[in-house]
Amino acid sequence: MTLNDESPTFGLYGIGGLYNYGCEAIVRGTTKILRQASPSATIRYFTPRAEDDARRIAGLSIDVRQITPGHRSLSLKVANKIAQKLCVPFDSTLEDYSAVLENTDLLVSVGGDIYTIPAHLRKRARYPYFNRLVRMGQLAQERGIPEIVIGASIGPFGDYRPAVEYYAGHLRDLDLICCRERRSVSYLDSIGVRDNVCLMPDPAFFVKGADTDDVWDSAEYLGVNLSPLSLREINGAATKDDAARFAELIMKLMDQVGLHAMLVPHVLSPDPHDNDLDFLKKVASAMDGAHRSRTEVVEPKSFLDAKRYLRSCRLVIAARMHCAVNAMCEGVPTILLSYSQKAIGMCEFVYGSDRWTLPLRSAIETLPARLAELERCSDRVHSDLLERVRQIREESFDSEPFAMLASMLPTERA
Repeated sequence: MTLNDESPTFGLYGIGGLYNYGCEAIVRGTTKILRQASPSATIRYFTPRAEDDARRIAGLSIDVRQITPGHRSLSLKVANKIAQKLCVPFDSTLEDYSAVLENTDLLVSVGGDIYTIPAHLRKRARYPYFNRLVRMGQLAQERGIPEIVIGASIGPFGDYRPAVEYYAGHLRDLDLICCRERRSVSYLDSIGVRDNVCLMPDPAFFVKGADTDDVWDSAEYLGVNLSPLSLREINGAATKDDAARFAELIMKLMDQVGLHAMLVPHVLSPDPHDNDLDFLKKVASAMDGAHRSRTEVVEPKSFLDAKRYLRSCRLVIAARMHCAVNAMCEGVPTILLSYSQKAIGMCEFVYGSDRWTLPLRSAIETLPARLAELERCSDRVHSDLLERVRQIREESFDSEPFAMLASMLPTERA
């Protein structure tokens, strides 16, 4: 793609804000990947929280742009409700797609598990399935702008055929899909999306902390991350009993492993239904006095700050997948609590099996025994993690998927 002497502009789209530290890691890591492939490119990140996000990634030298949703009229809201009832894709977002696509030479779809249907919806025979990323991609295609996906877990879309075809048709039209785990690759193949798909590590693996010394031997905490969003993904809503149930579980685990507990939020959302910190404070408050005195609820300010806390943990249990990745990158033996296929796929990608993942739905019953098993082999798991992360970081940029990505990136402005 060569027309003028100007550097190309890559537009990152799909993330709702870097209060989600996994999203921060994706932006940081994706920037590193793109700069490795196209050093002179301008990278532009579009977000509804531009001021806050720009402050969080001030050192990245990328152009942060505001997306401002329009005001939806009452008639548009009613039309959206009707469309959801009828299960037809209707765009009521009033997203300013043109602001993203104008002067963009490559659209980069980012944000993790951004192409999926929540489990509680997939239980239905029919369900709504509109996705603004699909709409953005359709408009990019109409303008002749290539699009790639980086750092994604994709699917499942359930058994409702219109939903499956809606996503599959869009995904087949993309220039390249870089999946972060093999389960997504296999799922895409099962719905006929295969020629434009490759396996590439999650961008979070390329985000290193400031500390390099291995301090795991002196770690004194059991790290725990829980997410109200994960409970909603499974059940459609969290319940008032969840905090008490998980408090009982954590107290049992603290006694079992003989460690203090560190409750580590990885998403500090303005939405209370997606705020780990609020939920973890409720969990701590539900503990008895003896265990509460040995529990610390920390408030990391960023992905890198969360990494600093996780380094002080001997073992970690994480519902947020990127919290698990953050801990594993520091060599901390980690159990992933899965509420979607991404955690299982990531566990397989890092550990080579799904042994250290458990369904969140059954964690109350199954986690104590699995944590005891991980503790028994934690020395070996720690050393294996350090070697695996080193391998991921050192080999990825010489891999065939990276060569595929680099070969299709525009090197000059179209």
